[in-house]
Amino acid sequence: MPPTDEELQRFRRTREVLEEAGWVFDEFINNETRFWLTSNPDDVKGREAAYMRARVATELKVELMREVEQFENDRKIAERREQQMNGHHTSNRTN
Repeated sequence: MPPTDEELQRFRRTREVLEEAGWVFDEFINNETRFWLTSNPDDVKGREAAYMRARVATELKVELMREVEQFENDRKIAERREQQMNGHHTSNRTN
């Protein structure tokens, strides 16, 4: 079943926000990684916290993008099925 207009609108907006805000994730990850690499080795808690924040941000960005890509793939499959069904029904009527 193809997505509704509301679902398509939400998808487009989500994709747009992620594309425009992707640099925010990257900058945050870079800053946390830089802190982790350049901080005092004795600051175990601070280094661990920076590492975990960078890791979580990376995983969050990847998962959000994966969801958007999956929605896009599902939408294309639904459209293709609908076209095939319409084509199948049309060819049956002409025979």
